Amino acid sequence: MELNDPSHRNGYFEVDDIDGWWKAPSRKSRDSSRPNADGDFGSVDNYEARYITIKGAFAAKSSADRWVGADILSSLLSSGPQIMVVRIDGQAQWATVKLVDNPEMNWTAYKLLEYSIQVKAVDPRKYGNAEVFSASVGSAAVTVFQRGTYPSLPVITISGNMPGGYKLTKGGQIVSVTAPLASSQIHTLDMATGILRINGAVVTGGLNDYQWNTIEPGLGQAIALAPLTTGIGTAAIEVTDTYI
Repeated sequence: MELNDPSHRNGYFEVDDIDGWWKAPSRKSRDSSRPNADGDFGSVDNYEARYITIKGAFAAKSSADRWVGADILSSLLSSGPQIMVVRIDGQAQWATVKLVDNPEMNWTAYKLLEYSIQVKAVDPRKYGNAEVFSASVGSAAVTVFQRGTYPSLPVITISGNMPGGYKLTKGGQIVSVTAPLASSQIHTLDMATGILRINGAVVTGGLNDYQWNTIEPGLGQAIALAPLTTGIGTAAIEVTDTYI
């Protein structure tokens, strides 16, 4: 559903504000006080879920269209989480959101309905364009980058023939897979979860060293693919611009 749609068949949908989209969510910290000493025991901070409030209006074309517009707004996200895309000034970012509560709607004129919809992204990150980089055995390391502002977790697809497994090296850190790669197989490594799939099936025990899993924003990072014993192969590294 396009909420900012001036040419909808039932009237004019507009978005006036998307509060919570362009600011970082609240931070959560597990710092604890140092008894009988200065300061706190530090901890790794993370972000809370992202809460977004969408405010706008619907101007109906006719009396009958009033209720169609109200039905459309009241049913948004009623079937569960969906991808929310925000486009502005030629840029697009997206996140998966679910409804926090039923939309608030108020008829401020006979055919003018103002609304407020609050949604929640349990994953507070926002995503943009995805790009695929290719690294091959025997070739120079490929420079991988992303244009976001927050570390990205790539998905890597490996094909080829490396019976002793392989390793992916980034800045001296290694991710190694000891599961054999046959020419009839496709390995998929999701760096967000550390899960290895072979031809779509989850494999346990095939992942060994796991020293890196993110692509930092900004400067490019070199990634190289090499067999643990012998063989040839190619890694397709899919990196999505990531924001907070």
